[in-house]
Amino acid sequence: MSIILSSWKGEKILAIALPIAVDQRLVGTCFVGDVLNGHLLFITTLHHIGNGTTIQVAIPPHFGDVSISQTYPLTSTPLVDLELIYSDPIHDIAILKAKSKDIHAPLPNYLNKHNEINTGDDVVIVGYPYAPMGSVLETAEKSSVSAIGNRIFMDTIEVNEFVVSHQTYQGSSGSPVIRSSDGLLCGIVRGCLAPPEMLSIGNIPIGTDSNITYAVNASIIPNILENL
Repeated sequence: MSIILSSWKGEKILAIALPIAVDQRLVGTCFVGDVLNGHLLFITTLHHIGNGTTIQVAIPPHFGDVSISQTYPLTSTPLVDLELIYSDPIHDIAILKAKSKDIHAPLPNYLNKHNEINTGDDVVIVGYPYAPMGSVLETAEKSSVSAIGNRIFMDTIEVNEFVVSHQTYQGSSGSPVIRSSDGLLCGIVRGCLAPPEMLSIGNIPIGTDSNITYAVNASIIPNILENL
């Protein structure tokens, strides 16, 4: 049976976000990134994958269309098996391929150059912030770019990022950041500013939500996809 995903076009949110599961546990957000030889590609943050061996994308009843009514809580959700085909620890990016060809979706349009995003630009962040608690409730939150930056990696490598004023939770990582004015996918939520030592309940950190959220500039994605 084919699965047809859809996106919310009313606010130019043209990226489809879905919950990602690693070793049978929901961990956060991924999004439809491209198609390769008939297989959908999904993009998320590499730190979600960790040392996991079984990676799957969950398909909630709303099929990624955040504009429609969602049912919760759910006792079960269909899962599609994924295969890791690309990893970039510097940018914290993982690209995964659906093992089945029976899943179809419209594809996003990406920012072309890293300097095409500006401080003050309005954005929408879509994702599953509560996924680590077992929730497949998708949210869309308006925000704005509060700073443009270059993160220094290993003292020599510069990573183009930007900061958004957005309250981020553990499941928010991997969420696509969409520019409101044109619907371009301009960033991928990487994480938030948080103290290095945090208390936890089980494996859920307490207090890691923050209004300072870092997003990797998505302009690097088209070149990566072209070379897969």
